[in-house]
Amino acid sequence: MATPTDAGLARGTALRQRRLALGKSLEEVAAATRIPLAHLAALEEGRLDALPDGPYSDMYHREVSSYLGDPDGALSSPRIRADGGSGAPLGVVRGLAVISILGLVAVLALAAWPVVSERIEVPSAETTEQELVIVVREPTQLHVVVDGVPRLDGAVSRGEELRYVGSHRIEVEVVALEHVRLIWNRQRVVPQGLQDAPRRLVFEQDVGGAP
Repeated sequence: MATPTDAGLARGTALRQRRLALGKSLEEVAAATRIPLAHLAALEEGRLDALPDGPYSDMYHREVSSYLGDPDGALSSPRIRADGGSGAPLGVVRGLAVISILGLVAVLALAAWPVVSERIEVPSAETTEQELVIVVREPTQLHVVVDGVPRLDGAVSRGEELRYVGSHRIEVEVVALEHVRLIWNRQRVVPQGLQDAPRRLVFEQDVGGAP
């Protein structure tokens, strides 16, 4: 059973207090950040081992902090008093520092990976709208742009099913194709090439094309 950690509990308590002060429910936060409700509850309770492996606890925390509005960084780490003391034990502060460093290393590693970009032509449908469903098979990072408008940029969890409808163009960036299943207009799309490397896919309707 997942148990709270000192660092996780300190940050989770700050998030919960901020959320309650704004009068927002966990359901509202989950809908806005696309973070599963169970993961949000674990985050607030400091049960970091109940979250997916990897830097997800730090990414989830930043996402929720941003949504709740954190202009002075109060939710990111305990405040250090002017007399040199801390609003939390030294072990908590060190734990937060380690988590932050690990999160930064993960982000830098993702940025250093080459992204393969390709255009996927799909036959034009009877309607000008096209629908792309992304089924998340493993926890991953996704960036989705629909008709030039960013719709998603962040972490997604296993089991999520994301649906996007566009009139012309849908762009998807993913850490690895094997982490997701792509369904365009109710048809499974399996792009050729590496399945375990970062990819950028552009879906456009084109008469006579094939996925």
